[in-house]
Amino acid sequence: MDETLSLILSERTKEAVYAHMERFCNLTRDEIPSKPDLLTTCLEKIFGRAATVVEKMVLRRFCSKLGINFDERKDWSFKDHVVFVERST
Repeated sequence: MDETLSLILSERTKEAVYAHMERFCNLTRDEIPSKPDLLTTCLEKIFGRAATVVEKMVLRRFCSKLGINFDERKDWSFKDHVVFVERST
């Protein structure tokens, strides 16, 4: 998540996003990996419809780091993708 936000936002804006997540969504940076549903909700509140673009970027980066291809499934949620990738490794 952090690397993806760094690619698309300035450092100051990235920190503002994390602060917003913590303050308004009760989601800390450390909790992001274990709470993908809450992350999705937070991203939607912050980025609106563009949240799906951020999610795809996060998933692509995640898969790339693990050395696997990102295979988007239209009927899967962000959490579904994360769980699938975790189980594939």
